[in-house]
Amino acid sequence: MRQTLQLILQRAGYTVQTQQNYSGVLDVLGNTQFGLIILSLHNIDHNTISQISNIRTSFPHIPIMVLAPNETADLEWASQMAAEVYLVKPVEPTLILAHINDIFRGSSIRNPFEGRDSDN
Repeated sequence: MRQTLQLILQRAGYTVQTQQNYSGVLDVLGNTQFGLIILSLHNIDHNTISQISNIRTSFPHIPIMVLAPNETADLEWASQMAAEVYLVKPVEPTLILAHINDIFRGSSIRNPFEGRDSDN
C-alpha cells in the first residue's frame, strides 16, 4: 500500500517521503517540513490512537489523513480528535487525491496541483 500510494502521489506532482513504521516518524517530522501526514494503519488499538495523538500534539499544524482497515468506535474517536480525513480501505486513489486537494485548498500550504498540466 505504501509504495503504491507513493507512486500515485508522485505522479500527481507531490514530493513524498515514507516511513515503514512509527518509530522514526516523529524524528523525520521534526527535521523536514511536511504539508500532510498520511497514516495507513494495519490494525486499530489504543497504541495506534496514542501514536496519532502524539503526532497531533507534536505537529498540530500538519493535517493528518488516516487510511484504516475497518471502522471502529476507537477510530471514529481518533478521527474526530486528530485526523482531518478518515478513510476505510480499500480506497480509490482518486478519492485520496480529492481529499488531499481539499486539504490543500483549505490551508496556506501550496497545492502542487495548481498551475500544473494534469498530464504530468
